[in-house]
Amino acid sequence: MVTPKPVVKPEPARCVSADPLRICQLLLSTSTPDRLRGHGLLGKQLDRDMGSPEVLYRSVNLDADDESESILVISDGRTSAAYVFDRQSGAWWIVGEFGYSWHWHAEQAERFITLKPLVSDGMDILVRVQEGGTNV
Repeated sequence: MVTPKPVVKPEPARCVSADPLRICQLLLSTSTPDRLRGHGLLGKQLDRDMGSPEVLYRSVNLDADDESESILVISDGRTSAAYVFDRQSGAWWIVGEFGYSWHWHAEQAERFITLKPLVSDGMDILVRVQEGGTNV
């Protein structure tokens, strides 16, 4: 008996109603409503403010077009999340979303997302996945 292998499909891209730099500014705001709005624009509806996260914003070309993509890496001291944005047809889209929380550690979080020229002439994004457990 042959066991079928699961088909891995990428998550669909999500359109966001603000550019990534504006989302970064909202997340870094001293205003609780602004921070909650920033999280909401990323699709995270929080019921309470978690305080100001660490936010890293990068603009780099990851694909064949001339326009740079944006990367936001957000860490709150317990979890880290990375979002890759691409501008298409005049709108910003989240085309990649990655999380790191299992046995979160600040040093590992700093290396969670790395940019290196590996395959193409431009930059490539490396995501280090930290997982564990028994998978039961």
